[in-house]
Amino acid sequence: PLITNSADTIITSSQDNAQLGYSVAGAGDVNNDNFDDVLVGARYYDNGFANEGVVFVYHGSAAGVLGSGPGTADATIEGNLINANMGTSVAGAGDVNNDGYDDIIVGASGYKDGETSEGAAFVFHGSAGGITGTGPANADAVIQADKSFSFLGTSVSGAGNVNGDLYDDVIVGAPQYDTAFDNSGAAFV
Repeated sequence: PLITNSADTIITSSQDNAQLGYSVAGAGDVNNDNFDDVLVGARYYDNGFANEGVVFVYHGSAAGVLGSGPGTADATIEGNLINANMGTSVAGAGDVNNDGYDDIIVGASGYKDGETSEGAAFVFHGSAGGITGTGPANADAVIQADKSFSFLGTSVSGAGNVNGDLYDDVIVGAPQYDTAFDNSGAAFV
């Protein structure tokens, strides 16, 4: 059978209230080893900052995913800011820079850089070593709302190649982004 009653891998948190598994997604093949990889978000994970959140990347292999917790992740991306909520959403982004390695996008709905809870989404490129970025400061691309309480990054997704330029694209949701209407929300491609 394709699906059985038992999991092939169980990944668990190492701390109370981290909410590991709040977001999960296939990452594509971030290290181009012919095995797809997975993303697991824990939006309230603490490691120096309260509720900074974290995203764990686990590489696939012939035996499946071998990781079982934070210490066995192949890459760790932290919010590095109080209440950033990194890992609110996670997604494979396809190959946004067309280098042969799949990339990822992660949302941090509480992130602030000038505006309170504006939120942000971060793109990290894949490479032969997988995802090497560890936080906002070394993301390959940053998308911010630049409006307080927009909560951009609540949802993120790869969008495929929407304009036919050979580069995959991303879409990011900001459910409380204000335009002419309060909390009308917006999606950014």
